[in-house]
Amino acid sequence: MPWSRAGQWLLGLLSVYAIMALALWLARADLRLVAGTAPAWLIPAFMAMASVGFALRVVRWMLLARTADLNAPHMGLAAVYLGGFLMNITPARIGELWRSWILWRRWGVRYRRSLPLLICDRFLDLFALLLFGALGLALGFGFHWPAAFCLLAATTLAALMAMPGWARRAIKLAWAAVGRRRPRLFALMLSVCRNVARMLRPVVFLKLLSLSLIAWSMEAVALHALMPTLGGELPLRAATAALGVANVAGAMTPLPGGIVGQELTMAVLVSGLPGNSTASSMAMVGIMRFCTLWYAALLGLPFFLYLSRRCMRPRPAPPRV
Repeated sequence: MPWSRAGQWLLGLLSVYAIMALALWLARADLRLVAGTAPAWLIPAFMAMASVGFALRVVRWMLLARTADLNAPHMGLAAVYLGGFLMNITPARIGELWRSWILWRRWGVRYRRSLPLLICDRFLDLFALLLFGALGLALGFGFHWPAAFCLLAATTLAALMAMPGWARRAIKLAWAAVGRRRPRLFALMLSVCRNVARMLRPVVFLKLLSLSLIAWSMEAVALHALMPTLGGELPLRAATAALGVANVAGAMTPLPGGIVGQELTMAVLVSGLPGNSTASSMAMVGIMRFCTLWYAALLGLPFFLYLSRRCMRPRPAPPRV
């Protein structure tokens, strides 16, 4: 009996975790030595700085929702966004579609109006990370060609998002290619494209991008302050490069939470700098991932459970007139 696709994914995921566990076990002595030099306030301080970045992302989400004229309360929107943090550990973060489902079930927001929020939220993070990668690679590592590639990718992505005509034409061509079937699905895609372009007007885009840059800067500053406590050194411009490039690499990894891709990229970049050992780089990456990915998942868990439970209840029948 052939393996199902889910079984193959599970086997691959377990293999990846086994390899990571083996690498940590082999470096256990060096990691124990590095961890012993870290002060007790290190992880709470990192989590506090990450919390500021999370709060700024919540504000950005609420501004996006106001731009889209969503009929939902502010506290509800904040709870939906925080609950979606738990979905960061799903493959390619596909679980973030939970936010659109909650908005539809709880407040009747149609998908054609909620999906653009998810797209714009992901786009703003990706654009900010590409800018971080370009700046850090050029100034922190002297990698000018990779920096130019990151800048070109960010510029191209912004141009494509600002001019949705290409996407509408591609959707219409795809509809014609499938024999003009499923008109409601393709109409939804066209509506999403129009709403994304409306939400990313230049003035709104610059305001939201500034929030994104500040939010990610909190993590870069935390990495810059974290490395000396582990016996290494990480200049701020190198921290921005490692953060931007590693997160983009993690986003390209279909594994849950971008594991392996993000950790490996950041560890390689940081350990390549003078004065940094492999053990200190691995310890820094481990602390960073615990204080961002897993801390965010734990933070979003109660909101996820509460909203999911409320929305799983059957809706009351409309009153008879």
